[in-house]
This record gives sequence, C-alpha cells and structure tokens, in this order.
Amino acid sequence: MRLKQYITEDKITDPKDIINTLHTDCSDYFKHIRYGVKSFRGSKVMVMYKKIKPRKNRIPRDTPKEVHEYLDKVFKKQFGWNIRSEGVFATADLDTAEDYGIPYYFYPSNGFKVVYSDKIEDLTLYLDDNGVIYREGKKWVTTDGWKSKIDELGIVYEYKQGGPSDINKALQTFNEVTFKCKFYYIVDVDFVTEHFDEIYRDI
Repeated sequence: MRLKQYITEDKITDPKDIINTLHTDCSDYFKHIRYGVKSFRGSKVMVMYKKIKPRKNRIPRDTPKEVHEYLDKVFKKQFGWNIRSEGVFATADLDTAEDYGIPYYFYPSNGFKVVYSDKIEDLTLYLDDNGVIYREGKKWVTTDGWKSKIDELGIVYEYKQGGPSDINKALQTFNEVTFKCKFYYIVDVDFVTEHFDEIYRDI
C-alpha cells in the first residue's frame, strides 16, 4: 500500500509539496544532474526530509584541529572560502554516506559551488597515508613537521572548484565533494526511491 502522506519536522506534508519544494529551491541541481547520478549525505538525525543551514564553524570529526585550521587557510587562499569549516560534504556513494550516520539523499540550494578532487577520496585518510597524521588509539594526531608535509604534497592543487554545471564531474569521482550553499535538504532514501520518477521527471 502506497503511503500518501509523511510526518516531517512535526508537520504532515504531502509528498507533492516536498517534491515541489525541492524543484523550486534546488532547481540548479536538477537542471544539471544526469539521470542516475546521485548525491548522499550521512546524518545523525532521523527525518523524512529536512532543510538545513550549514554552519560557518564546522568542527571536524577526525582531523586534528590545527590541521583543520591550516587547511582552511590554504584552501581559502586558493578558492576564496573556508572549505573545511563552511563546506557541506556529500558523496555519490551510499555506503560512504552511511559511515557518517543515516544516509539521505542530498540536494543543495540554488547558486551552489562544488570543490572536488579526482585523486583524493577522503582528505583525512589521504593525510594519514602520506604521513601527516596518524591514529593514536581513537584519536588522530599530527606527525612532526606536519605543516611542511601538507605544503610539499600540494594538496590544494589536487582540487577543482566549479558550479552547478560541474555537479556530474564532481560526483562521478565517487570521492568526497564539498558544497558551498546557503542551505540544503536531506531526504529519506525510501521516499526518493518511491517517488524517483516524479523527483527526476525532467532529467
């Protein structure tokens, strides 16, 4: 039996309202996304769908604070914004999103930017592989000379920045993609599966 309504954010909302909202607020995404290319994000909350405004001072889950702040500095010099603190991370890989909580479909607001790498799948793991940080028990810590090692790796030059027209190239790397957006929506995977043709009707 097909459900006609869902409870979301303490209100009963018809699926058509959710879909129309996505098509209005995220039209840049739907204009450019190719059929079959998907974006996911893990979250600790449990909702049918939710509109979220990104934080400006995101605290890293794993990366040591001093490395996080230094990376923000070098990325800002290259791209003009604090990618690690202001960015919203998403991926085309559902299993990767699940590592960060409940996986949801991810839809960024109009006017978004993307920063992505063809080479680096996950920056924290890349830093580990290249001797910048290492795990000490459950905590990540820096190695001696970590700042020089970051500079030598030229990490920032492994990344590209683009807009909505670059969304497919970014997601099809299947690496982490960082979005700069005013807000975004996370939407239940089962909801999108059930209404997939309606959501992606013009693609």
